[in-house]
Amino acid sequence: MSQPIGACILVFNSKGQLLLGKRLNSYKAGYFGFPGGRIEVGELVLDCAKRELKEETGLSTKEVKYLGLVKENQGDYDFIHFVCNVNVGDQQPICIEPEKCENWDWFDLNKLPKEILEGHLAAIKLWKEKKNFIEI
Repeated sequence: MSQPIGACILVFNSKGQLLLGKRLNSYKAGYFGFPGGRIEVGELVLDCAKRELKEETGLSTKEVKYLGLVKENQGDYDFIHFVCNVNVGDQQPICIEPEKCENWDWFDLNKLPKEILEGHLAAIKLWKEKKNFIEI
């Protein structure tokens, strides 16, 4: 059963750039977002983050850090984002699910695209301001 609960991962490289993908055929297609997805029933949050990172980008990591929670109203329901972050060094992402994501690109924090998913923008704010909860 699908739950309105997911993990999104702020992925940084060795240059401090943030990884974003342009979404296709999903919620708010055409917007940029982080790797992530719904947490399966019984799945641990950090395990979900590692799984989604690998499934969507081919990137792997041993250490994922939990940052906080974003509660986002998406119309018919509230979606809960468990926000995590990871540094993948010099690894490069690949677009494993081209039907869901046009491409993955690294962005400087001061040159982010305008069309970022609202919940993921809140995740950036949570990270920057060192908050542990944001409700939008």
